[in-house]
Amino acid sequence: MLEPIRVIDIPNGTSPADAERLLNTPYTDGFYLFAAVSCGDVTRAIFKILKREIARRRGPTKRSNKDGQEVEAVAIIREWPEDSLNELVERLKAAGIERGRSWINVKRRALQCNGQQSQTEISQA
Repeated sequence: MLEPIRVIDIPNGTSPADAERLLNTPYTDGFYLFAAVSCGDVTRAIFKILKREIARRRGPTKRSNKDGQEVEAVAIIREWPEDSLNELVERLKAAGIERGRSWINVKRRALQCNGQQSQTEISQA
């Protein structure tokens, strides 16, 4: 589970070195100091996670293959390398595969540049 907020309590009387160590720990984990509030005998430091860190922790998304037809789509693109983007969009639609021009262009360029790659490697492009 992704932890978007981290709270660190620093008791009053903590040595400066220990307080610095406690406050610096979240920075190495991709957090930034959002607020520091004094609550009686404790200082509460509230850290929030950086947006880029959220994306990194979730890992790559495979939105392009939600329907599970990416391999078939790449096979069609490979079979018709000279077709225009619009023609490939229509061929894929006829096969029941919904893909846009930009997705097709990325896959086609990967095929052209890396003609020796397997279909699985192209699907990951």
